[in-house]
Amino acid sequence: MKKRNVLSLLLTAALCLGLLATPAAAAGLTPIKDYGDAGFTDVPDNWSTPYIAACYELGLMSGQGQGRFAPNGRVSLAEGIAVAARMHDLWRGGDGVLPQGEVWYDGAVSYAWKHKILTNTPNDYTAPATRAEVAGFLGRALPEEGYTPINQIAALPDVNSATPNSQEILKLYNAGVLSGSDQYGTFAPSSYITRAELAAILCRLAQPDRRMTLSLRSYPPEGVVLGTATPDPKPLKFMGRTIYGAVYKLAGRYPMISLDALGAAFDGTNFYLNRAKATAWHRRTTWWASGSTPCARAAPGRPSPPSMTTSSTP
Repeated sequence: MKKRNVLSLLLTAALCLGLLATPAAAAGLTPIKDYGDAGFTDVPDNWSTPYIAACYELGLMSGQGQGRFAPNGRVSLAEGIAVAARMHDLWRGGDGVLPQGEVWYDGAVSYAWKHKILTNTPNDYTAPATRAEVAGFLGRALPEEGYTPINQIAALPDVNSATPNSQEILKLYNAGVLSGSDQYGTFAPSSYITRAELAAILCRLAQPDRRMTLSLRSYPPEGVVLGTATPDPKPLKFMGRTIYGAVYKLAGRYPMISLDALGAAFDGTNFYLNRAKATAWHRRTTWWASGSTPCARAAPGRPSPPSMTTSSTP
């Protein structure tokens, strides 16, 4: 009887220790390197610095050689797969060191296939990764308990069931890992992602205490005025030319560019730039907000046009 009791206690203790050791998880990853050893010479002193430092210390990202981190460089599909694979391994108590192959990312790709982080074969692993693709990798890098919901977000303005990895995107929003680029939670799934942006996302995924509670606003219905765009006195440098009157700012903060000031022509489907015409305003001015759709059209332009309101009507 006593032997059985002792055995039960030992089994209970072993199970408890196992449960404590399995997730590096509940508290997140802990540093395994010292950022002081990184020696990066191209990391700016801005919002990205603490994220880059943390990602290096956690063993999730390293540099590109010769003291370069390349914070503004685009993340390739191979890099996105590699950081997701490292995250998966570190979360499970590993050292984040992936198998080597003939090409530097071969080991990461094999690991990602094995653990279902990667679910299809890209045409080119060196191609830039979209935000949706990276969200897919990261949304499959942890066990489900690693994505404990702290938000209740059912929809986003530019994500729907046809968006690649839409489920993983919403999972990361609800876990507080992603927040979007505006008060509506706009994600820009087809846009590319920089290494600095990836570092910020990785930090929130790796360390749950960094995750964000969100209170997104519903996207306004068609025709609602979103704000006023006012002229910015700074010129636009384009193709070796200095163009005045092309830059506006929405709400005094978000830059907008007049395609017409660049000599753009619209053929009913696409805009085309004409260098010869990129010096003056034309009869119809089309405004383009960075990263969005045309949001307002003006009457005949002039070098110093008036402020304009922008609405949710395309």
